[in-house]
Amino acid sequence: WRFARWELHELILLDGGTYLLSVAIISLIRYIPGDYITKAAGSSIERIRNGFRYVRERPSLMVFGLASFMIFMVFLVFMQGVMAVYISNYLNYPFEEGAPVIAGFKALYSLGAIVTGYLGISLARAMANTNLISQVIGLLFLSALLFALLTISHSATVLFACGFHIGIAKSGARLHRNTYLVR
Repeated sequence: WRFARWELHELILLDGGTYLLSVAIISLIRYIPGDYITKAAGSSIERIRNGFRYVRERPSLMVFGLASFMIFMVFLVFMQGVMAVYISNYLNYPFEEGAPVIAGFKALYSLGAIVTGYLGISLARAMANTNLISQVIGLLFLSALLFALLTISHSATVLFACGFHIGIAKSGARLHRNTYLVR
């Protein structure tokens, strides 16, 4: 695929348009406040101390929180530090031809994240009998397998397929991780 080069003002307009679209979609979501939430008493410093004390008393929660965050750190390093080198040196795309590959990966990653968002409720109901921690571990394991597959494949098609599935795994892990942490 070939796309004409966009001017900077067109990119900024597209970026701003996606924010407006997000605001429009989010404004359609009905908010129903829960009766079960109570605000902690005390100053901000006291509440921060209580939070640290809570986590210190539950070291497994701290380990889970940090370990389950690794998928986001690995993906950030991959996208910001490794992706361009991976495409030019490992997939052997010249620098000028690598941009569409990166864009395709990001588009498919985003599509995977969107699919997870739409299917999140259905998946949560279908997997209700399984432990949230097991689900997060499974998604982290899937992500590790996908990154391992990228190390042995020299195909842009595999990169695109992995991008879609990494989008699903990363978004699903975030969904389940945050659900577990706020329970």
